[in-house]
Amino acid sequence: MTDSHTHLTRVAATRWRLAILLTAAMTLVYVGFILLIAFNKPLLGTILMPGLSGLDTLPSVRALAPGVPVIMVSGAADEQLGRRALASGAFDYVLKPVDLRHLADIVELALVLRPAVPEE
Repeated sequence: MTDSHTHLTRVAATRWRLAILLTAAMTLVYVGFILLIAFNKPLLGTILMPGLSGLDTLPSVRALAPGVPVIMVSGAADEQLGRRALASGAFDYVLKPVDLRHLADIVELALVLRPAVPEE
């Protein structure tokens, strides 16, 4: 094998490992969404992620679980993103780094203010 062929093989293998890791991570995110929706607990979502936008998934979450408060988290201090999140049905918009006390207050408020879900 030539050096360039060996290098390309390593690059390809690294990309495959990364793709598998990202796919597994996204699967965990989806499973987390489903579990949180199933148990009717507040859902934390990241606004911008590679391959999956919290803003894009927010309408689906709202449609599937209208009683679940969604709190969007972002590392970008972008007022337009925050407005879009709130306009799309997010309960609140929190910036990273997250102040855990502030987040706990928001989650508590979301639980108090969410609409009652009829028991089946």
